[in-house]
Amino acid sequence: MDARFGGDVFSASYNYGISDGILKSSLYGRTEEYGGLPRTLSDGRVIHDGMIPEGVFAEGIVIADTDVSGMSYQEAYDKGVVGPLSAYKYYANLADWGNGIREVAIKKCSWIALREISLHYTLPKKWISKLYLKNVYVGLVCRNVGFLYNSLPDNIHPEGLVSNYSSEYYEAGGAVLTRNYGFNINVSF
Repeated sequence: MDARFGGDVFSASYNYGISDGILKSSLYGRTEEYGGLPRTLSDGRVIHDGMIPEGVFAEGIVIADTDVSGMSYQEAYDKGVVGPLSAYKYYANLADWGNGIREVAIKKCSWIALREISLHYTLPKKWISKLYLKNVYVGLVCRNVGFLYNSLPDNIHPEGLVSNYSSEYYEAGGAVLTRNYGFNINVSF
């Protein structure tokens, strides 16, 4: 087994995954089934991809002749000043490269990995003595079995860091380790 407990990483996989809508955690608000509020498009169609972001309007912000300074988005929505934000825009505001806040992608990185399982058997002496052998061991081995615990969301590979430095802070979708299986025989004369 191998493990890491604690430390923050910036997860580029998470950042761009929620921005582009390809991670399960970015489903919220994208349809009515996932909590999306009704939003009316300019052509009159109603779609259910609306969201109410957390946040407060800055001083001096006026929308539709209403001063929303210091008002939360929810309060402005409740008063009919603003409509729901599209899920696309909501997630883009959180994580897009050019204008996203991006702190949502800073995650605690802890994991417990099962690195190897092996099963070995020593053949009975009476089976091998006729072959003039002292010992014969046979075994099966599986390496890089999987993660028993992973604190990163959406099954993001916790070891996908861009270097092997212990101070690494940036996860960028590194290739997962290959699970492999083996068979071995150890013979002594």
